[in-house]
Amino acid sequence: MVKVKEIMRWVLRFGLIYFLLSVLTALPYWGGDCMREELKYQRHEDHTPPWTKWIPCWATCFCLPTEGPRALLYSHGTEFVRMPSGGLAPKPIPQPGEWHVAAVKTVGPFFLPYVAYTTSTGWHMRLGMRWDDVDHFYIPSAALHRLC
Repeated sequence: MVKVKEIMRWVLRFGLIYFLLSVLTALPYWGGDCMREELKYQRHEDHTPPWTKWIPCWATCFCLPTEGPRALLYSHGTEFVRMPSGGLAPKPIPQPGEWHVAAVKTVGPFFLPYVAYTTSTGWHMRLGMRWDDVDHFYIPSAALHRLC
């Protein structure tokens, strides 16, 4: 009989390999080709660690060939943005008391995760490949901050 721990090890290994392949399939889309010129050379000023302030925005941007993330799970009041194709994508920063889990398609069968939650008291947490719903580019993001 196969042990549960052994099964979990294989699931974790598969998950790690899948995640790494998803990241590798996104690499050809790295760079700021899809960013507006005035955004490309701005520095990260938005709730990132101080050591990242010298990195220009184009250096962490991905121009993936997809319109927006697909919501997998979300709270009742999650706001969505209509994409040019007519589909809906969750806004990257949920309203207070709301949350969502989304998947960002890279290439083929590969996806990268995005999880966002804003507490009712205004604390915002996110982790994953964040979609900019105005300029339609992606940026890896991990944040914990209080919204104004």
